[in-house]
Amino acid sequence: MAKVAAKVYGDALFELAVEENRCDQFLEEICAVENALDQNPQAETLLCHPGIGSEEKQDFIEKCFKGNVSDDMTGFLQILVKKGRFSREMPYLHILQLK
Repeated sequence: MAKVAAKVYGDALFELAVEENRCDQFLEEICAVENALDQNPQAETLLCHPGIGSEEKQDFIEKCFKGNVSDDMTGFLQILVKKGRFSREMPYLHILQLK
């Protein structure tokens, strides 16, 4: 089930990137998000922690990434958190590299 959800989210991001001719931009932004999480493992812990509410996680994403990545990417990350689908192990963060 988790792989199906990852594919749905990844495909949606890819479709937007293709429609708007922004594949390279989104790939750069995904790499920037991954780099930020690599440099700040506490951020990933916060975003994946079941005891921290969705709104707090979404606010955290807004503060960390707004202005550093596109509003579309910020919104994508917030949707993943809101739906309980944020995880570095899921392939949606690599979907543009694979397509």
